[in-house]
Amino acid sequence: MKSSKEVIKLGERALTTELGFRDAVHVPVIYAKAHDALRRGDWVGVKNNQTTADDVVGVIDPFLTNIALPGDIVAILLKPNSATNVKHVWEHPLIDGPSIVCSESTAADEIFEPEWDEDEDEDDCCRDC
Repeated sequence: MKSSKEVIKLGERALTTELGFRDAVHVPVIYAKAHDALRRGDWVGVKNNQTTADDVVGVIDPFLTNIALPGDIVAILLKPNSATNVKHVWEHPLIDGPSIVCSESTAADEIFEPEWDEDEDEDDCCRDC
C-alpha cells in the first residue's frame, strides 16, 4: 500500500482504502479585508491586504457561518503547494509583504491556553507541528 503522503492530498480526491485514517496538515492562511460581499469557499486573490477577484490564491474560510461584508477581515486559506516554507511563516509569489510571526499572545493561545513543557527545545510558534 502507498504511504498516506502519496494518496491523501488537499485539492484532490483522497484515493485510499484506509477508512478512518487521520492526519493534520499545515494550511497557509492570510487575513485580508473583503473587497466585496464574500461567502465561504469563494475563490479570491490578495493585493495590499485586501481580497480581489484577480490572481486567485485561495478560498475564503470554508467554515465561515455568515456572509463577509465589504471591509470585514476574512481568513483566506491558500491553495495547496502554492506557498513555500509553510510553518507559521511562509512566502507566496503573488502576495507581497512580510509574514507577521508569533505575537506574544494569539487568539488561539487565549482560547485554548495550551500547556507546554518548558524543557522542550522547540520553536514556541510551532509547538507539536
